[in-house]
Amino acid sequence: MIENEFDYSSIKSFQLGVSLHSGDKYLVPIDDSVNSAFTDMLTATTGAINTRSGEWEEFSLSQDYGNTERVYSPRSEAIFKELSELHQAQVYPDMANFTENATSIDFYFVIFHDQKDRKIVGVRKATQLKSTLGARNRFFQMIDNTMFIIENPVFRFDKDFDGLICDENIYFHRFLSMEYIANITNKIAKAAEQKIPAIAAQVSFLDFSGFIDKIEDHPRTARLLVAISKRPNLDKYDQAEILAQAAAQGVGFVNEGEPCLRCRVADKHKLLEVLDDRRWISKNTTDEAVPYRASSRQRSKS
Repeated sequence: MIENEFDYSSIKSFQLGVSLHSGDKYLVPIDDSVNSAFTDMLTATTGAINTRSGEWEEFSLSQDYGNTERVYSPRSEAIFKELSELHQAQVYPDMANFTENATSIDFYFVIFHDQKDRKIVGVRKATQLKSTLGARNRFFQMIDNTMFIIENPVFRFDKDFDGLICDENIYFHRFLSMEYIANITNKIAKAAEQKIPAIAAQVSFLDFSGFIDKIEDHPRTARLLVAISKRPNLDKYDQAEILAQAAAQGVGFVNEGEPCLRCRVADKHKLLEVLDDRRWISKNTTDEAVPYRASSRQRSKS
């Protein structure tokens, strides 16, 4: 899937960029000798993602990912606007004082172009890049079997990227790092608030008005709301089935018998997990039914 968006065998240009904690972005002049290191990082990232098992799945805010899923998001997804802009941007100013700004670097990125002028951008949090700066005068090199101290500042790049940004899609290697770089935490509450009316219009037998209150203080609930809003079958939710599942999970409603049910405040997150297929009841034994929840799930293809 990634290989269809970029030709790894015909990379014609490399650019190194950094983003400071302030949000300002710069290009850092590089010598051709570092190109092979960047190529290795790109290859290692793609290889690590492709060796994961299972089908490609689209990124969901409500999913807790491990390191076994192959996950992508369309670059057009609104919550990843910052990542998309990294790919879209044409020009950044050069940074002439890299060493002085090194401790202010939030993440770095490498822009690759192939012979067809397609672009792929690798991004990585700058933890390791900065970690060697304080070790100045403690690094040594061997020349003619003699040890010499390295007096100039030394920086170390990582072995791979946290993720890749292509023309069409964003591909995830380290999910939490990519969410951090995309700065999505500050966007989720606003996105959830905007999605609630659309959810309520399709799941008309439930009252979602109470979910807006202080949504910014409940990021997990906000994530579920945004994820649910993207489900293609909300208007097909069966009222009797949803309410039966909710009851089995202990969800209570404060206005039983009314056409638009409002759940108890304590059960709001639980109800959303029912709507997002993250709650189920096990009846595999002769004992009483046992409720379960899934922080991560994958639909079976067979």
